[in-house]
Amino acid sequence: MSTVNPDIKQVYISDSYIINSGQIVNYFISNTDIDILESREIKNSDLKHLNTMISKEYHKVTYKTIDFDNFTDVFGNEIPEVDILFDEYSKSVRFFYVEVTDSEGESYDSLSMGRGEYLSVVYFILFHEEIKKSKVYIDEPCNYLSYFSLQNFSKLLIKSSAIDKNEFYLTTNNLDLIDNLKRYDINLKMIFNYPKDTKYISNEDYYCLFGDRYQKKEEVERIIFVEDVLAKKFLHGLFPNEKVVFVHGEGNLRIVDSFSSLIDEFKFPEIRVIYDGDQTSQKLRLPFDDVETYVIHNYEKFIESEVSETERFKVGDCIKRFEKHDAYLEILKILNIREEQCLEKLVNEYKDSKWFKEISDYINNGTIPV
Repeated sequence: MSTVNPDIKQVYISDSYIINSGQIVNYFISNTDIDILESREIKNSDLKHLNTMISKEYHKVTYKTIDFDNFTDVFGNEIPEVDILFDEYSKSVRFFYVEVTDSEGESYDSLSMGRGEYLSVVYFILFHEEIKKSKVYIDEPCNYLSYFSLQNFSKLLIKSSAIDKNEFYLTTNNLDLIDNLKRYDINLKMIFNYPKDTKYISNEDYYCLFGDRYQKKEEVERIIFVEDVLAKKFLHGLFPNEKVVFVHGEGNLRIVDSFSSLIDEFKFPEIRVIYDGDQTSQKLRLPFDDVETYVIHNYEKFIESEVSETERFKVGDCIKRFEKHDAYLEILKILNIREEQCLEKLVNEYKDSKWFKEISDYINNGTIPV
């Protein structure tokens, strides 16, 4: 690795790292016995962190390291595969052959893993076990990561920055990653790959990006954020003069909630956040779990005529067989109910309720109920 000073090294991880890794490991296995490489095992105490990070139940994880030096020690410098498999950057980074045993005793290796799972394990090994006191450059680190893994990847960077003294430089166009990392004060630089240009992300840039997504350049006094499009329609029916935005899920809503406490120094509309009703730890939430759940379990409220036995059977059957969203759509079809009809009845049901008075006070004045 190229040396900056006696203590600081530079590591480059390209967006093609996962492709290179598969090619290098495959070549090694196909042409020699990979067991000639030293095997290391992740300690049980660290395994808990890894399992939490990627929502797995590994009981054992071992890995072998392949880098440019041990590859050429085994195969020499003269074979053409050296130049094909290792470019300027991959010569300075390690690759890993990983074997895991899960909670059911099943064993499999990294060649059988999905890319997201493998990349999550590799990031953990790199930033928790291998790399210390380094400048780490990562190009598009979140390719192949699920949203859940992305959040925990952010925590891994934060821990590695604070404890292992690594400095991270990221290029990304992933707004969720930017949201997660901007909430923490760590030694990190991000370069945002946006269609119009490429730029370092300062705090001011971040607020502008946030505004571009949600404010839509409109001059509004405040914005109400909710989890999904039906919650948006319900709130808009109750507060037709307010701007309501949905953000695809509770995780994104929590990010907005955190952002709302950071906007004082920038001109941005007041933010109001209303969670789905099943988020019982939140004081400001809908009066029911969510619109779909409410309709599924109270469908008789939304029709004028009596439900026939045949219709009742069909409704019960689709509730058993389908996921919530599909069951909701099927029930609307079975009973010939329009979505607008459901929302109108919900608005009428709650517009004079105690909940409506409390949520109005919150929206208009920022008052949080005790």
